[in-house]
Amino acid sequence: MSEDHEVASQLNYKFKNYAGPKYKYTRIVPLSGSTTVTMPYTTTAETLMEIPTVVFNLSESYISGHIAIPAPAALNTPWWYTKGMPLISEVDLYTRSGIYLCQLPNFQNYMELMRPIHTPMGEYLTSDITSFLSKSGSNVDEVPAITPNNGPGYNDANEFAYCTNANAYGNVTIGANPITVPFNFPLKAIKKTIFAMNKDFVFPDILVLRILWGPGSKFVWQGTSATDPNLNAAVLVGSPNIPINDLQLMLAVEKNEDLAQSVRALVNSPSGLNVLIDFPWTFKNSLNGPSQNISLRFNRGHGKNLLEIVSAPYNANEDLAVAVNAAYDHFNVTGYSTPDHFASAGAKVQTIYSQLDNVRLQDINLTCGYVTPDDFREMRKYMNNTPLLDMRVFNQNFFFMDKFYETSDDENLKQSNLDKGMSLIVERLYQIFANTTNTNYKWYSFAIVQRDLHIGSQSIAYQ
Repeated sequence: MSEDHEVASQLNYKFKNYAGPKYKYTRIVPLSGSTTVTMPYTTTAETLMEIPTVVFNLSESYISGHIAIPAPAALNTPWWYTKGMPLISEVDLYTRSGIYLCQLPNFQNYMELMRPIHTPMGEYLTSDITSFLSKSGSNVDEVPAITPNNGPGYNDANEFAYCTNANAYGNVTIGANPITVPFNFPLKAIKKTIFAMNKDFVFPDILVLRILWGPGSKFVWQGTSATDPNLNAAVLVGSPNIPINDLQLMLAVEKNEDLAQSVRALVNSPSGLNVLIDFPWTFKNSLNGPSQNISLRFNRGHGKNLLEIVSAPYNANEDLAVAVNAAYDHFNVTGYSTPDHFASAGAKVQTIYSQLDNVRLQDINLTCGYVTPDDFREMRKYMNNTPLLDMRVFNQNFFFMDKFYETSDDENLKQSNLDKGMSLIVERLYQIFANTTNTNYKWYSFAIVQRDLHIGSQSIAYQ
């Protein structure tokens, strides 16, 4: 019988041993002892949680709570963002000795930009609005499919839930009561970080999870319409604090003691546990004029390998009250017009290309928009099996990405812990050259590197 002979499952009675995890949620509350944190409307508030030295899986864990949005002024409707994770401005995970496993400032923008690109379609379709990334289930001109400041979406039902309001939420009398909004945020949603790694870990030191909540202005605003989030959009009257109640981390702890012991034994062995983790670096550049260029340098201090860089131009007024519903505005085609919205060119970026070590990564300057969609042709391979459904959704959620390895369909290569990407043993210079509509933009760039993490019985270090 040849080695490649296969037997149908109906005739295959061969036994195989399977070692599978079994998790139980352990409730962890903030170090302050209070499960309520008050999120300021214009600044931030810090929460610290300690993760004990047990065997756990971050990607199977959740942060949950209830947001109490204050009642607005009479005749106003509160609106809030439902895409990404707009409640949090920074997430850090570090040991008591100061080794950072993740350090993510500009967290709201990271989640709004990176999460859709790296979320598989199956995960997206089974999420609901409490996770802050789900399909709208609505017509494109109805809440929550309508965008905060660029008109309707483009795909009925399956495009993002961009924003919603108290009327649509259905649990409030406008102008009378606070709005209670539950959230159940999966840590695996923090893509391209250690949080998204579906691995059991144990550390010889207690880990600290630090969260900066707010500002509330990047989460909620008010208007005078229950159907149009752009009509008379303004800050909540009085810029009130926003309580978050019942806050807890539900940590997935390994309850299969045989597996837990094997992870501990590996960490306590002479060689320890060595694993490659994704580590994001964030950059923010305020640029203006018709030519907007970005230069980023990477070396061994950043990590072992450079995996990818994702960039997008956001509204320059993202932090201002005059553009409170434009906090995550990086669309590149103005809201569609009938009958032919494919006549639109780039609303922010008209042409773009990039270089690595002064060598072009695209042969031509990529023209953006619907007329000559060079940018979509280059980016579409990064959108396969994601919620970025087509060219129109891409332009509503514009990004520019360079990836320094090709994803393989070989099942044997889909495992984690692959040493891949562009080596940083020498310094790398990455540049973006964009021709824009001569307006000020805040460019966010997120670079993902691989870092070689060593977890031993006495120490945690990068190699």
